[in-house]
Amino acid sequence: MCKYRCYVRWTSGGKGYLSNFTTETDKGSSWLHSDITKSYNNQLRYTIDGKLINVEVEEIVANEK
Repeated sequence: MCKYRCYVRWTSGGKGYLSNFTTETDKGSSWLHSDITKSYNNQLRYTIDGKLINVEVEEIVANEK
């Protein structure tokens, strides 16, 4: 299981937004990027002017001691 930090930029109502969160998955960063994109596009399709700008996914690597 890998841990990821995710950043999502989107607009709605003429305003820009940034959502950031962490999550864990064993499906990989490519799958996670696609899943987040699909989810946000599904939510934004119900807004008049909502638009997904960018999705970034970074793996969080634990510091080795």
